[in-house]
Amino acid sequence: DDFSIYQEGVKQTIEFFANTEEPMNVAILIDTSYSTKEVLGSMKKAAKSFVGTIGPQDKGMVLSFDYEITTLSKLTSKIDELRGGIDGATTTSLTGPSNPEDLMPPGTLFDAIYRVINKDFAGAKGRKAIIILTDGFEGGKKIEGAELKASLTESDTIVYPIIFVSRGTIRLLPKNQKTVTLDELLNYAPYMRYCADLTGGRVFSADTSDFSTSYRKIADELK
Repeated sequence: DDFSIYQEGVKQTIEFFANTEEPMNVAILIDTSYSTKEVLGSMKKAAKSFVGTIGPQDKGMVLSFDYEITTLSKLTSKIDELRGGIDGATTTSLTGPSNPEDLMPPGTLFDAIYRVINKDFAGAKGRKAIIILTDGFEGGKKIEGAELKASLTESDTIVYPIIFVSRGTIRLLPKNQKTVTLDELLNYAPYMRYCADLTGGRVFSADTSDFSTSYRKIADELK
């Protein structure tokens, strides 16, 4: 009697409340493009701390993405395996463009998200979330934005992008600009905000020396 629920303006009948805690499935996607080389150590340290919050009924997995997708750890409840997978993340040797007009192999961020949703999380019971650490360069080799949108809409998976400034981002800024806000950064990653909004997640901006704060906030929300 203390609650009213409306769907598209129409009051709904509440049948019952259930006080249960579902298991959690979390995929951590780590950007290992060359532009993240200087901060990879900080990313790995924070990710290893985060997997320590996974409970005995929860599962996690770790992938890296640059111009290829690498499975660092399959979906598992074993924290040691997840941390070992994170330790195995290495940056690509492809340096990317020296200016925006240079050609660069397409990234695989969209492909990685799509794969987690449709393969790794297929049949997974409980809540599902994807945490993405990236400096914002988007794209996919096989999957385009429209196809990814359709999968996200149907998947019931929450997306939490953690965006940070790398030397690759700085190189694309106007001359003499040394700092960038989250809104400015998202000009280079507009689809990350869209994915978060579409799935009920949030976009976080991270200082490259402190990814742990963003992870803690995500862990609090998921729990």
